[in-house]
Amino acid sequence: MAEFYVTNEIIGESGNVIHSTTCESLPNTETLRYLGSFATSDAAFNKAKGFCYQVSHCPVCLQS
Repeated sequence: MAEFYVTNEIIGESGNVIHSTTCESLPNTETLRYLGSFATSDAAFNKAKGFCYQVSHCPVCLQS
């Protein structure tokens, strides 16, 4: 299980971006909302969709 965060601010066309705690480009946690611990990034994505209009996965997280 991995822990995930979503950005509080909308980032361009990407909207709110989901990051894992192991992400090399993880922003300062003060600018993030903790989503929780999930088996997959898709599960974290689904939780974020509950309160964010547009959500996307961090491209750096997806590569690792």
